[in-house]
Amino acid sequence: MESSDEKRGVAPRIPSTQAGASGIDQALTLIDLDIDLGAHGQALERILEARSARPALSPEESFLLDRRQALCLERLGRTDEARIAARAALDAAPPGIPPIERVRCLLVAGKAALELGNLPAAR
Repeated sequence: MESSDEKRGVAPRIPSTQAGASGIDQALTLIDLDIDLGAHGQALERILEARSARPALSPEESFLLDRRQALCLERLGRTDEARIAARAALDAAPPGIPPIERVRCLLVAGKAALELGNLPAAR
């Protein structure tokens, strides 16, 4: 029998101790799954859980969580928070971040700025 989460298409909570993936890699995968399913609130919860479970994140790991947090905030209609989170992520991004990750973050920042009516900041 399906659970209510399965009926809604929400990814189940899976312990971060499963074999085959590091805690942060697994957390990022589950966060991405939540985002793909439209469960942005749950993705935000997972981001907070990932940060509390591993307070000594590398700059790269922190950026990847920050970018996803900005995306979730934007999709939840929390546009100003999304813009601030995306800009903060970009400002703190370490040099080794792949360009596509920076572009994804810039897209969130730009879209949020446009939604707020701030055309100069969206450029």
